Amino acid sequence: MSGKHPGLPKWAVGPYPVLLYATWAAEDKKQLRNTVLVTLGTVVVILICFSHIIVLAAWASLAFCAFRGLRLGTTYLADLRMGSAAENLLPLSSKHAAWVRLAVPCALNTTFLGGIAVLLALATHTAVLPVVITAIVAGLGVGAVGAHRILAPAANHAETPLDTPFGPLPLSLITAAFRGVAMTVALAALPAILLVFPVIWPWEIAASCLLTGVSLASAVRTGSRA
Repeated sequence: MSGKHPGLPKWAVGPYPVLLYATWAAEDKKQLRNTVLVTLGTVVVILICFSHIIVLAAWASLAFCAFRGLRLGTTYLADLRMGSAAENLLPLSSKHAAWVRLAVPCALNTTFLGGIAVLLALATHTAVLPVVITAIVAGLGVGAVGAHRILAPAANHAETPLDTPFGPLPLSLITAAFRGVAMTVALAALPAILLVFPVIWPWEIAASCLLTGVSLASAVRTGSRA
C-alpha cells in the first residue's frame, strides 16, 4: 500500500503507517469529541461544586478522567479483537504492530490528562509544569492499560463459577472486569499527589515513568498475541 492509494493520506506509505492511519480512522470523531467535552464539563462542575475541598475534588477529577481515558482510541483494537481489522492483509511483525496500535490511545490520553492537569494545577494554585509532566507520562500508561484491557483474553464462561455477592461468576470474568484498575488508580494518583506535595516532583515523575513502562510492556505483550 502507498500514499497514492485512494482514501489514504500521502504519509501512509508502507504497512506500519497504514496501520497507524487505520487506528485513527477507526475512531468516531464525533463521539470522541463528545466524550472529551462531557468529561471536561464534569470536571469543571466538580471543581465548582466542591471548591471548599478543592484538592479532594481535583483528586476525584483525575481518577474520573483516567478511567474515562481507558476507552479513548480503542475502537480499532475492539475491531481487531472481533477479527474485523484489515491488518491481517499487511506484512507486519506482531510486536511492531502492537507498538503502532498503542500510538492513538496513548497520544489521546497524553493530551487529555495533560490538559486536565493544567486546569487542576491552576485551580489548586500548584506549580503547573511538574503536575503536567507527570500527567503526560501517566497518560501514556493509561492508554497502554486501555489497550491491554481490550486485547487481553476474554472471560471463559464455561469454567466453574465462584460464589460472589452478585451470584455465581467465572473467575476469568471477575479478573477481566478488574483488569488494569489498580494500575489506573496508581497512574492517576501520581499527579494527584503533586497537588499536595509539589516538592517531590522528581520522585513522582520517576514513579510515573516506571509504572508507564510496565503498562507499555504489558500492552505490547498482550498485543503481540492478539
